[in-house]
Amino acid sequence: MTYLRSDAKLSWQWFNYSELSVKDLHDLLAIRQLVFIVEQASIYLDADAFDVNAQHLCVRDVFGESSEPIIAYARLIPPKIKAQEVILGRILVEKSHRGDGLGSRLVEHCIDQCNSLFPSFNIRLSAQCHLVNYYSKFGFETIGKCYDDGGIMHIDMIFKR
Repeated sequence: MTYLRSDAKLSWQWFNYSELSVKDLHDLLAIRQLVFIVEQASIYLDADAFDVNAQHLCVRDVFGESSEPIIAYARLIPPKIKAQEVILGRILVEKSHRGDGLGSRLVEHCIDQCNSLFPSFNIRLSAQCHLVNYYSKFGFETIGKCYDDGGIMHIDMIFKR
């Protein structure tokens, strides 16, 4: 587990799957289901075989308090597991915490982690099509065309090294 402390009100913690407590795992699956399945009405298998190999970034409201709910989350799948690149995915910010830049800080932390762990590998993500400009500001470029993923249009994007 790695702590990143970017401000006094938030706990930024990276976990390998084996480091997740039962509560951490429950909390990250619950927030992913709330955002992706319930809020976005996208029916798909969220808990997948890639979670066990992934790095999980859990952001909580109060530093050091694992009892607080997760308000932002993302996962990194190392290269050569799902694709040749690092896969950045399951990026989310809980609805009541959107609009204050937390999502941008989340993506920046993920890119920093990729730079630290996998500096020579490109980073790939599947973005909702309406978020192309958002991810472009971090250096991601579109590849391919929009496609339906769970009822929501997505497009693959890549951050080249």
